[in-house]
Amino acid sequence: MRTAFEARASTILYNLVSTLPTSAGVYLLPANICPVVPLALIAAGRPFEFIDLDPASLCMSPSLLCQRLTARDQQHVAGMLFARTYGVDFDASPLFHELKVLLPDLLIIDDRCAASPEPNTVRLNWQGADCVLFSTGYAKQVDLGFGGFAHLCDHVPYSTHHGLHPLIETQR
Repeated sequence: MRTAFEARASTILYNLVSTLPTSAGVYLLPANICPVVPLALIAAGRPFEFIDLDPASLCMSPSLLCQRLTARDQQHVAGMLFARTYGVDFDASPLFHELKVLLPDLLIIDDRCAASPEPNTVRLNWQGADCVLFSTGYAKQVDLGFGGFAHLCDHVPYSTHHGLHPLIETQR
């Protein structure tokens, strides 16, 4: 595993999806996601769809996720960004495992940008995600004034790409 650091967590997301083939498919996002996330996918030229929330967990609905992954008449799903709603803490391992059974090549990005960052990969509970994303910028649990980082599994390709739209990345 390795850790990527950038000026914004959205830059990491942009770099991550830009590293993957453009033909990989659509990305699933929760309906309550920060607007910068779809902007990062737009900047990378990647299609996305929104998934409604589960009223119990306030995160993406597991049943709607499973329905979308198994829909044969829609575009292939390349990945999903599972954002943990502020204050919600639960073990997503069973859900992530079920999603990987349905679609083994699914890229699971566990967006913990509203949670306390965990810099130590030994202490990190991956819960079956391929990438765990943290933000340390304005209005976050730990505000360093800028930045974000992500822990990535070894099988996840990642490289830096330049040319991110100025709405996504602030000047350094």
